[in-house]
Amino acid sequence: MVYQLEKLRELLRSTQRACIITHRHADLDAYACGGVATRELINRLGHDAFLVVPEGPSYSVKSFISKLGINYQGLDSCGELSLVFLVDVSTYAQLNEFRNIIGNRPVVVIDHHEVHNIAPTVAFIDPDATSCSEIIAQIFRELGIEPSSEVATLLIGGILSDSGRLSRARPETFEVLAWLLRLAGRDYRDIVNAMIEEMTFPEKMARIKGLLRMRAYRFSDYIVCLSNVNAYESSLADA
Repeated sequence: MVYQLEKLRELLRSTQRACIITHRHADLDAYACGGVATRELINRLGHDAFLVVPEGPSYSVKSFISKLGINYQGLDSCGELSLVFLVDVSTYAQLNEFRNIIGNRPVVVIDHHEVHNIAPTVAFIDPDATSCSEIIAQIFRELGIEPSSEVATLLIGGILSDSGRLSRARPETFEVLAWLLRLAGRDYRDIVNAMIEEMTFPEKMARIKGLLRMRAYRFSDYIVCLSNVNAYESSLADA
């Protein structure tokens, strides 16, 4: 990571304006890491940074920040820019029309997935990390910069969200989480409770329709259930 941080510092020296882009309908990890934390980090390093969340954040993000009184951050356009950050974006297909603003500009990728059809100038990619939030928190620590209370809180939410409430955590996850909790200055239970979402009426209906259409089949020792839904597929799978 040290080598990549040096390359990032070199890029930033010639940067007038950086644009940070997350994937469409950013989930909590993408919003925390790409949306807010990366922006704050670049600002703290003395550069202008602007944020794009294509099609806005997900319902879970809006619910989380509302319950904790965190201000929403997001723009529709970056305008003129000299450097692009792609955060939690593993392929250009996730960007829709925002792919066009990249052009030949240098690209910094921060992700916990392997990337495809993207050739980053600088890459912070760690498939072993639980989340993008864990990676950006480690970058803060490497640079000796402490994120604000709001950013630390968002990063905790991002880690918990993408790690399956720490079911996929590694030792480094707990280390960075303890660090973030001290900086957040919030009760851990409040952050966890803010992640509990009340199911919307459309989602409830999608689950009911999916269950009514379900057919079960037995294959040896396995039971396979098939259904058909037009939305909230993952919610039905969890039902």
